[in-house]
Amino acid sequence: MPAFLSLALLTLTTASAPTDGWIGAGGTPKRMSGNLTVRLVRERVRMHVAPQKILVEADYWFENEGPKTVVWLGYPDLDTARESRREGPVFLTFESWANKHRKKLQFKQAPDGSYWHVKRVGFLANRRVHVRDRYTLRPGVGNLGPPDSFVSYARYLLGGGGSWKGNIAESLLEVTFDAPLPMPTQVLPMSHFKPGPVTPDSSGAVYVEGPGEPRVVREGRTLRITRRDWRPTPKDDLRLAYNVRVDKKLAAEIYGR
Repeated sequence: MPAFLSLALLTLTTASAPTDGWIGAGGTPKRMSGNLTVRLVRERVRMHVAPQKILVEADYWFENEGPKTVVWLGYPDLDTARESRREGPVFLTFESWANKHRKKLQFKQAPDGSYWHVKRVGFLANRRVHVRDRYTLRPGVGNLGPPDSFVSYARYLLGGGGSWKGNIAESLLEVTFDAPLPMPTQVLPMSHFKPGPVTPDSSGAVYVEGPGEPRVVREGRTLRITRRDWRPTPKDDLRLAYNVRVDKKLAAEIYGR
């Protein structure tokens, strides 16, 4: 993400979708190559959302239902402002393990222009592998129309889970909004999100679009989404809009006044 975002990139109009602005995201690993004998049995994704940084800690349990094989896993790297590979990854940090062994990642661009972090993982016949990842990135941001009114975005791409054999037995997503972010007081469908002036009820609202329009459980500062026996597609990606606010400091950085 560039240090300075142009007004044109940030501005939302009343006709714009709520995903306009700048957004960065990672997601569930995709099977880039290898035999289709490996299942993603379970995934647990925990997102810790702070004002200036999002920490994602994710665990994936895979099971090889065939002979010994090697699979290349690819993690999506979404940066809606990136114009070339030279600008580098969207992630500030990225650590990855397989069965507690640290794994090196390669940053690559696919023929379709998308970007990925790939790693090689070996699977013994009829055995399970536990993959763990930990990465950080900046929250997305958009302007709501009035010069000093903004919204933050978080996204997690779930579509990679559909590249593995069969259905996923369980996906558990937890999103915690750390202080000093506002306590979530209401969870609304993303379709209810409308650009415009900030109102007194705006700050505690979290707008959600996600895997099959899920039921979201709110417990204090944490939102939980669970899906079982399912096969995700890119349409199921988790999208969050939150922290609707007046931010005169950010407005001054963008507008120069």
